[in-house]
Formats: sequence, structure tokens, C-alpha cells
Amino acid sequence: MHVRLRILGLLLGCGLATTAVGQSAQTSFGKNRIQYQQFDWQYLSSNNFNIYYYQDGATLARQATYIAEEEFRRISDLLGFAPYSRIKLFVYSSKADLRQSNVGLDEENSLVGGGQTNLTKSIIEIPFEGNQEAFRREISLGIARTLVREMMYGGSLKDMVQSSYLLSLPDWFAEGAALYAAEGWSLQMDDYMRDLLMEDNLRRLPRLTGETATIAGQSFWNYIAETYGKGSISNILNLTRIIRNEETSIGSTLGVPYDRIESDWESYYRSAAERVEEGHRMPEDSKRQRRSNRRHLDYNDVRISDDGRYMAYSENDRGRFRVIVTDLQNDKRRIVYREGYKVLKQEIDSNLPLLAWKGENELLIISVKSGEIVLRTLDLEKGTSDHRELTSVNQISDVDIASDGRTLVLSADQDGRNDLYLYDWRRGKLTRLTNDLYDDLSPRFLPNSTDLVFSSNRPFAADTATLSEVQLLKKLKNQPAQLFVLRDGQVSPLADEPIFGTQPVPLVGGDLLFLSAQSGIRSLYRYQPAAARTIQLSDFRQNILAYDARGNETLKLAFQMRNDEREYMYYEPSFAAQQEVRTQATNRQSSANVDDPTRTEKGSATTPGAAPTPTDDDQALSPEEIDINHYVFESEKGTTPDEQPEEVAPEPRPTFVEGPAPEVVIRGPYKYTNRLSTDQVVSSFYVDPLRVLGLGILIETGMTDMFENHKIRIGVLPFTNNLLQSSRIYGEYQYLKKRVDFRVKGRREIIYHRLEDDRAYRYALARFDAEASYPFSVASRISGGPLYARTKLSDESGINQIYTPDKNENYAGAQVEYVFDNTLSGGLNILTGTRVRARFEHLWNWQNPNKSFGNFFVDARHYQPLHRNIVLALRGFYGTFTGGSSAKNYLLGGMDNWLFSSTNTTNKADDPLGTPPSGITSTTDRVDWLFNRFATNLRGFSYNTLYGHSVLLFNAELRIPLVRYFYRGPISSAFFRNLQLVAFTDVGSAWTGGSPFNRNNSLNTQRLPLPPENSFEITVINYRNPFLTGYGAGVRTVLLGYFVKFDVAWGMQDYKVLDPKLYLTLGYDF
Repeated sequence: MHVRLRILGLLLGCGLATTAVGQSAQTSFGKNRIQYQQFDWQYLSSNNFNIYYYQDGATLARQATYIAEEEFRRISDLLGFAPYSRIKLFVYSSKADLRQSNVGLDEENSLVGGGQTNLTKSIIEIPFEGNQEAFRREISLGIARTLVREMMYGGSLKDMVQSSYLLSLPDWFAEGAALYAAEGWSLQMDDYMRDLLMEDNLRRLPRLTGETATIAGQSFWNYIAETYGKGSISNILNLTRIIRNEETSIGSTLGVPYDRIESDWESYYRSAAERVEEGHRMPEDSKRQRRSNRRHLDYNDVRISDDGRYMAYSENDRGRFRVIVTDLQNDKRRIVYREGYKVLKQEIDSNLPLLAWKGENELLIISVKSGEIVLRTLDLEKGTSDHRELTSVNQISDVDIASDGRTLVLSADQDGRNDLYLYDWRRGKLTRLTNDLYDDLSPRFLPNSTDLVFSSNRPFAADTATLSEVQLLKKLKNQPAQLFVLRDGQVSPLADEPIFGTQPVPLVGGDLLFLSAQSGIRSLYRYQPAAARTIQLSDFRQNILAYDARGNETLKLAFQMRNDEREYMYYEPSFAAQQEVRTQATNRQSSANVDDPTRTEKGSATTPGAAPTPTDDDQALSPEEIDINHYVFESEKGTTPDEQPEEVAPEPRPTFVEGPAPEVVIRGPYKYTNRLSTDQVVSSFYVDPLRVLGLGILIETGMTDMFENHKIRIGVLPFTNNLLQSSRIYGEYQYLKKRVDFRVKGRREIIYHRLEDDRAYRYALARFDAEASYPFSVASRISGGPLYARTKLSDESGINQIYTPDKNENYAGAQVEYVFDNTLSGGLNILTGTRVRARFEHLWNWQNPNKSFGNFFVDARHYQPLHRNIVLALRGFYGTFTGGSSAKNYLLGGMDNWLFSSTNTTNKADDPLGTPPSGITSTTDRVDWLFNRFATNLRGFSYNTLYGHSVLLFNAELRIPLVRYFYRGPISSAFFRNLQLVAFTDVGSAWTGGSPFNRNNSLNTQRLPLPPENSFEITVINYRNPFLTGYGAGVRTVLLGYFVKFDVAWGMQDYKVLDPKLYLTLGYDF
């Protein structure tokens, strides 16, 4: 029995060899990262981190070290876990710089049929987004994710491999725990959950996926902390790693069945949301600028022109944005600008583009292009534009333009410090206004003045000039944003009392609008300096994310808000701006955890008596449940009521540990040096139809440096037939550090072939390629370079002991290739998007030019989503060899990596797989085997059913992920999670000569040779259907760690349906 299982595992392990040149369906595509500048890396070392930075980032790296050590202690105390080694933290000056990183690129492009082990590293990449609050949040989240991952899956290779097979945690559990550890009960989480519940979009936790699962998981862990105490979190996580079941761990730790806990969790937030719903409203759907947002577009900025006629806003689709201007007089919209490209599996810069009106008809757009900040103006009436680059700051967070139309105020950062700058548009001069560690955000010019109002986390009045950098960073941790003014170079508070808020917008009459979360929801407020009072204007249920307004008593108000799990841009033409509204504080605002370190806005406008909704402790418990709130120990059961100890008031629930921390010792800086380490090991199998019973054992190892700029891949593929005398050895090196990528690779391949009459031949190919690749975007690139190939034919028959000299051929050539790939993965073998690969190469034999030849092919694939995860996959392939009589062949039919395959052969002289006649001559040897290509997939037929110098192939597959379609939650079983039903059809033809419909080709014309004494030949013209058609159905899933495909296909040739063929194969896609 065990032997049978091992044999089955071996047969199912016939995976993909990524170097298999001869099989067309498994061609590689791949995405890119673009480097616009060179980073000279150094690093600092502290107790628990190595902090890497480049160029002028030393100040930012030092700040990151203090923040990371502080957050590490807090999070590790919460989780009850510390990693085995120092965590590597890469600090980038901006998100634009981060997108140039090569880290993780192989994960996007990797498609291996099985047997692949990725050696993960404790690496965190953090961009500075222009303010300390976001910087701390990113560092905290990176640390929390790293600790949770290592806690659950282990830090050693043994633990990672074992856990990858035995432990699969849903996002709501692992990612949710990390998000809670980093942010606690955040304002964003509260807003997200309120939207889910009030729009009836919340399902059970195991059925949630993506961002919804992560944030709902954060709320679940917050509920655990609020109800059972934060000490329960580490207990649950530790038990989960031991018993490998998250639901059982939660129930066992808390003494309550998991289903009851999940029900109480939903009730906890639903009651809080319904309480908010009573005193709040949502804007009308008719006020939306877009009726629906099915593509989940992001909005980040909106501006109304000074005269109130135009409204400009941006829509961002994963990094590619467009700026839309609406004429508020006639409600006509037009797209005035597009820029950027979609980033894949990378974080977009949600702060860009920035917009501002320069006069009544001129719009300023700030974006990042090719790694540089670009300021661009568009004149909407004249249709003209102007632009300039700004290189003296790292990034810009906000902008406003004075009434003179030429002076800009920028909230920008240099060296990790966000300050205010004036920029003269005419002279291109930049002047710094503030210079400190505080974040100075959302600057606005006061009407008809050069004075500024802005929000900042600087203290209201205290003098902190003598504080050290470490002390100041700690103070900024819980420092809320307040409103300040800048007059005559001096910063002062806006009013005599602190006004906590962000995004100020001055009105013509002297009043000021701003956003504040004093009641637990980010709402619109109005400050009236004449009366020295602040009133709340909006009572929306959800947070206002961004806004702009014009008017005084009645406002033209444009604002961004979340609704039904999507963002929308709203516009209200007549918003009451003098009427005060009053709303109750949310449960979060009244919680005992009001001092949550992630909380950024504090206020006193809380409602007395508004406490978090408790769990119903009086509800009847089932026999298996434990009442942990009223539990009585055995020693207490014998006492009378009079003997009970005096009841005391419960102590407040513990918060994150705030005790004295050990001193942070920073060493360095040290110069970064490239050190390669193994990051991937592949042990797989490969079936080659050229080799009888050719089962190949693929062993590959990959090495890379920490930044994945240098990559080495080395592999060996011996075949089991003929005592391992056939083999393939390959290796490549990639250099990805600069704008142009370079690659050198080599391959040596040997085919050992023994005939039935004991004739034996060895065919060997040695090939070397050098390529330079220029990426146009993350999805497209062009490559090219020289190549050299050498073939060798050896007669090893030993017939009559006659020595036959080896035959060598040498080729020099060139190649050029274009690749486009914007596909996104929705799971194994579930893609959406488009892939195209077009390649031409020519090999010139300088010793015998008649043997020179070339090859061109184009492989285009499109994956169209139909409903949920159902995808229609389409593929078109065309290839042709050039070189006249030396042109090679495409062999049409079959599937890649086909176990128990069949091959069609004939005795025709031109059959590329036919048996060679006795004695090898220059016209009958089989060195062409080293250059011929199998054209797959054409199901319903054997390999080599048709052959010729040219091929045309079309594939269509309807892929239905059976279990995932009907069950939308996480599925722990890899077998059921990846189970797919497939219906397919394949159509193809291969020929030599004219097109398939021309009679002068190998399909329709045959020349029959006659004896030499005859001076003529017979030509037979047979018009037939040139295309082979296959159709059928199949199933795909992961079995024993490999992606297995089983298909049943019927072939149709000359309008005749053939007997069905069975295909057991491995490999993704077609």
C-alpha cells in the first residue's frame, strides 16, 4: 500500500520545468518594477531591528528606530511573543520610492506546478507618507504582521514548512489580529463596521475575504479585548498554534462556544451602530457624482473653484488616475487629465494627485511621474497647459494657491520632516516657513491674505524646544491635531482655546470650516471667531474623508464618504452652514480605551452615560458553557453569604504596557554589502515527449540579495530513461537594480536516443543568451540581445566498431521580445486581465549559411471575469519558422506534461519524429529535435498529429471554481479551495507552405516519389479541413501539493468525431 502511494505521488509530481523550451502553453510572461533612481543603502542596528535607509534618510531612519523599538515592546507584550532574530526594516522616503523596490516581484511572477518552498524573511518595507502619525502606523502594522506571522508559522525553515501544510489561518484571524495590535480600536475600523452593519453587508467571519475580513477581524479582536481583557489575545494565539484550529482555540480560551462569541460580537457592534443611526443620516444617493462604484475606485481630493462654478476631483484605479471637472451650473462632467499606471500587488499613493484652483479657470495638478514631482496647470478655457518639476522636496501632502494666482503654499517633507513651504510659480523659488519635527498639514490661505491656517500636532502652548528627539517622538504619539495660524513668520493657535481638527477651509466672512471627530465620527464643524464658538454642521453616519466648500450661510459642499463598502464623491449645492446639530458620542468615544495610542483626535464632546454595549450576561447558558463573569471556585462554594468577601469596585481593564522601556542603543551606520542567500528551492518533475518514458527530476535553487536586485537560478533536470543519459542543466543571473534590467543565461541539453536496431545517438545543445530589458511600466517591457548556440551529434551505436566523427554546428544570433502582462490572480489558475508575448530570434550558421533559420511567435491570452470567480480564458497562438529548407517544425497536438501520453509518428521523410533510416546523413539526422517546438494544447489528439513550419492555435476554457463559487468564505482545504470544473475547446492547424486554405501547402498537396528511371513525379491534391478541433471537460485541483488537471476530450478531424482521449497533466493555465 505504501509503495503504491509513493508511486502515485511520484506520478502526480510531474510538474512544470520553467525552462522547457519545447512546450508552448507554459511560456513565461511576468511583470516588472521600474527603478528611476539609484539607492545607496546603509543601515543602523538596534536591540531588535536593522533599519536600512538610503541617501539623505539618516534622520528618518533614526526616527524609525525609536518608533520601532517602542512599538515592538508594546506589540510583543500584547501578543506575548518575540521573534527569533532581528527584524529588517527598509525605510523609503516616499511611496513612489517604495514602488521601485524589487522585493516580492518573484511572488507575482511565480508559477511552479509544485514542490516549491519560498524561504520567507522578516522584512518590513515602510514608506514615509509625509507625516509622523502615518509613519508610526505603518511601522506598527509592519511589526504586528511580522510577529503574528512568525508566532503562527514559526521562524525556522522547519517550522515554516511544517506550518504551511498543517496550518491555514483566515485573514480575519491573522491579519485582523495584526491590525488590532497595531491600531487598536481605530476610527477607521469603527466607520467601516458601521457601514457594513447598516448596509446589511456583514456576514459570518469565516465567509469574509479581503479587506472586509481584515477589518472585521480587527473589530473581533477589539471585542475580545473589551469584553474578556487584552490578556486573552496572546492566550488564543498561542493555543491556535498548538491545536491548529482558530475557532476551537477561541472557545477553549474564553470558555464560551465560538458560535456564541461570534454572535455576541455582531450584537455588540450592531447595537452600537443602531444607536448612531438614530441621530444621524446619510446623504441622498442622488448627490453622488457616480451612481455606482463597482470597480472600487478611490477618491483622495476635491476642490471647488473660487467662483463656485467648477468642481474638480480625482478617481484612482489602482494607481492610474483621472481628473474630472464638473460644471456646477449645468452638471456636465469631463475628464481633463489622465496619468499613471495600475500597480499590481503594490500599495498605491492614495494622496495623489493633489488639486488646487489657480484663478477661476486654471487647475493645478500635482503628481509623481517617473519618480519626480510634477506640478502641472491646465487652462480649461484655452486648453493650454504648463508644467515643471520640483526636486527639492521628497513629496507633497497638500497645496493651496493664494489669491494672486502665483504663490503656492505646500505641505511637504524633507528628511522625514513635514513642514510648510512657499513656492513662487513664476520664479520657481521655494521658501521654507517651518522647520521642526511636527506635522504641518492642510495649509490654506486666509481670504485676500498671505496669512495661513493649518492643522498640526504641535502643542498648544508648551515650549518643547529642550526636549530630545526621542522625548519629542514619544510626545507626538498621542498628540492630537489642532488648528494654528501663521502670521508674519510666527505660528500661534487659531483661538484662545485648543480647536482639535483637521482640513481647515476659510470662508469669505471670516469663519472657518474644519473636520473633527469629537463625537467619534469625523464631521464638519464651523468656527466663528466673532462669537468665539464652534458649532457642528453635519450629522452624517459615516466619516467625511475629504471635502471642500464655497459660500457662507449656505454652502456648496463637496465631500468624500464611504457607503456600501465603497467610496463616493458627493455634492450638495445648498448645505445649511449656520444651523447647529447635536449628535451623541459613539461607543468608541466613550470607551475605557479612549487613550488608545492610535487615536488622533480627542474631544470633550461626549455624552454622559454612553458606555459600550455590554454582552448580555443574564442570557441562559448551555450546559457546556462557562460563566466566566460569575464563576465560583470550589473553595468558595461552602461559605455562607455573610462569609463572602467584601465586594470591591473592579479595577480598570489593563491597557498596553507603558512601564519604563530599556534604553534604545543605536549602532552604525554600516555600509550595506550584497550577500546572496537561498530564497527558493524547487524539487519537481517533468515529462518530455521527445524522450521515451522521459520522466525528468527537476532540482532548482534560487539565491538573491536582500533587496532582490541580484538573482541567481541554477537547475538540473536529469531524465530517468536510458540510465540518466539525457539531461538538462541551466542557470541564469539577473541584475535588476537599474532602469534597464540585464540577464545572462545558459543551458545545456542532451537527448540520448536509442533505436530498436541498437543504433544510438546523442544530440547536445549548448546555448547562451544575454538580454537587456527596458520596462515601459509594471505591465510591459521590451527585451533584446545576442545569443550563441552550438549543437553536437554523436554516433554512439558502435556498429562494426566504425568510428563516426561528431558533427558540430555553431550559430550566432539575436533576439527581441515584447511582453505585456497586467493579470491579477484571484486564486490558483483564476486570472483576470491580459497577457501578450511576442518574440523573434534568428540563428545564423556562419560555417554553413544554408542552415541558418529564425523563429517568430505571438502568444496572446485574455481572462474575462463573468460572474464572481467564473472566468472565460481565451488564448491565441501563432508561430512560424523561417529559413527555407533549414526551417524547423511545430508539432501540434496533446498537452504539456501529459502522463501516459501518445505520439503520432510516420515513416515519412519529413516527419520530425519519424524513425531515421539506417545511416545518418546531413539530411536525415535529428538534430532538429533540439529546436523543434511542441504546439499545445490541442486536446483530443496525440503529440505530432500535424506538423509544419507554421502553426495556428486557439484555446478557450470556461473555468468554474466549484466550491468557491457557492461558498464565499475561506476554505481551509487546498483540494476544495482550488477545485475547478472546466469546459474547453481547442482549434489548431500546422502546415508548411501557403496558408491552411491554400492548396500549395503540406496539408493539401503531397508529392509521391517514383523510381529514378522515371523523369516525372506524382502530385496529389486533397482538399480537406485544415483545422483539428477538440472539445471536452475537465477538473483541476491541488493534490499532494501539485496542481493536477484531468481532462476528457473528443477530437474532430475532417468532420469526423474521434474516440475520446484522457489527459492527466500538471501545470497552470492552458
